[in-house]
Amino acid sequence: NLVTLGGPIGQWFYEAPGGIDRGPEGPAYRTIAIHPQALRDLEWARASVETIRGKVACSWSISPDGSRLEVDVPVGSLAKVSLPAPIEARWKDWIVREGDRVVWENGQFVPGVAGITSSGSGRDYEVGSGHYKFELVAQ
Repeated sequence: NLVTLGGPIGQWFYEAPGGIDRGPEGPAYRTIAIHPQALRDLEWARASVETIRGKVACSWSISPDGSRLEVDVPVGSLAKVSLPAPIEARWKDWIVREGDRVVWENGQFVPGVAGITSSGSGRDYEVGSGHYKFELVAQ
C-alpha cells in the first residue's frame, strides 16, 4: 500500500529511516545528505521526496553479509552518501561496488567510476546527479 504523509511526520519518515536530508544549503536540495538510519530491528527502507530540482530517492537494506543502497540524485544536485553499516559491522575488510565496478577495496578508494569520489572511510561517498547502486560486502 502506498501512503503519502505530509508535514513533520512525513518529513521524519523520509529523513530518519529513509535517509534523505537537505544539505547545508537548505530546501533547494542543491546538496543532499543520504544517511540511512537502521532503527532497532529495521533492516530495510525506501523513501523519496519531490524537490524543486526533481525526485530524490533512496532504498537500502542491511543483512549479516552486507548492505545495499540505491539512490537517485536529481540534475543539478550533489549528494553526500553514507552506506548503512552491515549487521556484522565488526569486519576488518570489505569491498564496495557501484553497479559492477569496485569503488573500495583493500582499505582504499578505487577511482574510475564517473561522478563518485570518496571521503576515505569506505562507507562515505560524494556523488553527482544520477542513479547509483552501492553494495558493501565482506572481503
